[in-house]
Amino acid sequence: MSHLDDAIGQVLKRLDSLGLRKNTIVLFMSDNGAQENWHPTSQYEGKYGPNDQLGSNQPLRNYKTSNYEGAIRVPAIISWNNNFMQAEKNHNYTSVIDVMPTFLELAAVKIPEQVEGESLTVILKEKTNEHHSIYVRGHKQESLIQRPWKLVRTRHLHAKTEFELFNVEEDPSEENNVIQQYPTIAEKMKQAIAKQFSKDAKEVNVPLR
Repeated sequence: MSHLDDAIGQVLKRLDSLGLRKNTIVLFMSDNGAQENWHPTSQYEGKYGPNDQLGSNQPLRNYKTSNYEGAIRVPAIISWNNNFMQAEKNHNYTSVIDVMPTFLELAAVKIPEQVEGESLTVILKEKTNEHHSIYVRGHKQESLIQRPWKLVRTRHLHAKTEFELFNVEEDPSEENNVIQQYPTIAEKMKQAIAKQFSKDAKEVNVPLR
């Protein structure tokens, strides 16, 4: 943390020295949660040995490469002089694909139709609740979040596809699969996740059983 704090401080200080701070949006975020079983072979010229766990995602479930909250729920900090709400903790659900349309709108640039995601401008400037579906494509899993629900689909080459449904508002650790209790919600989200999956490149879509 002290290393991050120092490095970010250098960036902000440089912006100040160049007179660019007032018109520069600074976004800090992670691409994923902590990783387990990191066993490098050629990375970093062999300076670092294997690690069973790089960081902790507790109390969230699982690690990087999965689609559970420990892998995909990360904090983010965004700052732009006095243009956003000050020191406000925002509980809206957002995705990394929302970043591009947000920056385009703030720059007064027309958002192309092919750009995915939704602009976060409103929730950055006003205290409001704006929620939209979030689809996350993983290595072996996909997930769809429609607050408060989250559907996780796990694909297998030689076994039946598994589905899990969680209320991530009440159960952020994803300990209770409630798919049997809410079949109507689960079915609706299964159809939605299949529609999103169909848009992905066919060569990376392992056939479902």
